[in-house]
Order: sequence, then structure tokens, then C-alpha cells
Amino acid sequence: MRVEGARNEFLLRRRGDARKRTRPSLRRTAYHEAGHAVAAVELGLRFRYVSIIPSDGSLGHVLFATTPPKPRVRLPKQVREEPDPERRAFMEQAWRQAEEAMDNPENPGPRTRAWLERHIMCSFAGSAAVGLLTRRHAREGAGSDLRGILEFSRYAAEGPEGQAYRHWLWERTKNLLNTPWNLAAIRALADALLRSRKVGVRRARRIILQARERATRPRSTP
Repeated sequence: MRVEGARNEFLLRRRGDARKRTRPSLRRTAYHEAGHAVAAVELGLRFRYVSIIPSDGSLGHVLFATTPPKPRVRLPKQVREEPDPERRAFMEQAWRQAEEAMDNPENPGPRTRAWLERHIMCSFAGSAAVGLLTRRHAREGAGSDLRGILEFSRYAAEGPEGQAYRHWLWERTKNLLNTPWNLAAIRALADALLRSRKVGVRRARRIILQARERATRPRSTP
């Protein structure tokens, strides 16, 4: 399935030659991956770990554990209360097929479209985090993220409409991260990545939640 291929591309974003990283470049990579992780927590996407360990040309990645949602079929009342068992079975099968046709990756319905939008925003979040924290355009990983974004977004809109749709999601992503608590969470998780290179999901969530709590805690006046 093409969506699954886009997901795989998204999961392991290539970063170029990892051997040439300087300390500032390593910090940008940490911000980049931490941005993906913080956005994932904010958007309710499951992941297994976040890493800045180079592998196969990748400077780092977030390993996600999310697959496209299966359509939830709600049978209408007239189908559920149909007294003839054979007719009810026929109507139920026809209704399920219609629902599945309306909510699949090739013709996304509301649930699939929402899943795609969350992943597009999560793809944007790496570059958005680096830009917000360093005021510089993030080149590391941007190209591979963009390929995943283009692949995901084509299921929702193409052409000029697709470009406007991506711009809208890019602005939503920046607004999502550009808060004192989320920027603090990105910095805290990036610091942890610089120390240990790889952070599991439980520790990452704990770091993010603690950083958010500190950032939103009222300061005591002397």
C-alpha cells in the first residue's frame, strides 16, 4: 500500500553523511528529532523511541508505532432493526462495503484524513522546531521529511490545493510548537538526546511532561 510506503519513508528519515556532524549540527539534529517527538505526544501519535544515533546515512529518527486507522462502521437503525435475517445480512454487508470505500487511504474519509494530517504535522515538526529555537532554516532531514509530507498530502489534495493545504498544516505545526511549554519540552528532550543519544518512549514522555510542568508553573515573587 502506498500510504504504508510513505509511512516507512517517514519513520526513517535520511540525514546525509552522519560522520560530518559538528557539535552545533548535532544539537540541531537533537532539536529536530525532539520536535518530532513533542509533536507526536501533542497530537496523540504513538512512538517507541527517539534517537540521534547515525545509521545507514540517517542522523536520527523517531520510530513510530502507528498504522492507518481501520474504518469504524456504524450501522444505521434501519439495518440493525431489519426483521428479515437474510435481508439484514445483505444490507449490513452492502453498508460496510460502502463505508470502507469512503474511508480508505485511496479515498480518505474523516478518520483517515485526520490520521494523515497528524502525521504531516509531525513530519513538519522537526524543521519547525529547529527554526523556532535557532532562527535558522533546518537543512538536516528537511528533504526526507518533505518527501514524506508530499506522499502523505497527495491522498488529501494535489496541485495548488495541495500546496495551500500543506502551507496551512505548516502554520498549524509552528503554532502548535511555538508555546513556552512545548519549546521547553523540545529543549529538555534534546538535552537528554545529547547525553544518551537514544531515549525510549516512557522516558521521553516523562521528560516532556516535566518540562511542560516547569514552564507553566507560576514563578514565586520575592
